[in-house]
Amino acid sequence: MQDAELFLEQIHYLESKNERSNIDSVLQVSVNANKQVYSLLRRKNEMCEALRELMKDEIEKELENKLEQGEKLQLIRQVIKKLQKGNSVEETSDMLEEEPENIRKIYEIAATMAPDYDVEKIYQKL
Repeated sequence: MQDAELFLEQIHYLESKNERSNIDSVLQVSVNANKQVYSLLRRKNEMCEALRELMKDEIEKELENKLEQGEKLQLIRQVIKKLQKGNSVEETSDMLEEEPENIRKIYEIAATMAPDYDVEKIYQKL
């Protein structure tokens, strides 16, 4: 466990993208091989901070992707409601302040699923 702690402390000082990429690969292998040790380390706040710092870019990118996905899923839900009410692509585009082409794509995909619209499947087909 001390080796893992030392490893995590030392990787905190690596700054270049290449260094971080290489250390990320080593860390992945190490974590997979020593899940129990890293599980214990995770409980120590300072080790969590070191891991968060190391994985900062990946965490931010994942959060950004999840937020974008959530926004698109919400848009699809709104478009489906407008479609069910009989609104045209242009009307829906105006109401939701979205580009008509984006709305049209959702309408086209959703139309193939009527009347049981599956938001997740529509998202995947976009």
